[in-house]
Amino acid sequence: MYDPGEYRSARPFIQNEARDSEGTREYVILAAGTVYTDGRVLSKNSTTGRAAPYDPNAQDGTEVARGILIGDYDTTGGERLALMLTRLAEVKRDLIDWGGIDADGIAAGTAALATNGILIV
Repeated sequence: MYDPGEYRSARPFIQNEARDSEGTREYVILAAGTVYTDGRVLSKNSTTGRAAPYDPNAQDGTEVARGILIGDYDTTGGERLALMLTRLAEVKRDLIDWGGIDADGIAAGTAALATNGILIV
């Protein structure tokens, strides 16, 4: 069972976060079928409403980076509740998991995250 207090502490990829971490994080439902790692850049599928890996080449909503996953999750057995950093934070560039995205996709994702105040340093 998911423990909502499990990931309240600072994660290695977070350099700085707004004072009230409750205002910088949101609970999301992760799409099934993937093993997610701490620091993975996520999007939201516009059809299902589920959080999924960022994919700049998609056309289902996941082409827009929306946040960064807090914690490791295995959804090969089904969807899971998870915590995502969504705004007002600085994160460490070398600890962010882009999932093999190329430089152009990373640039687009970085710009999208910056619109919500997530700065990659």
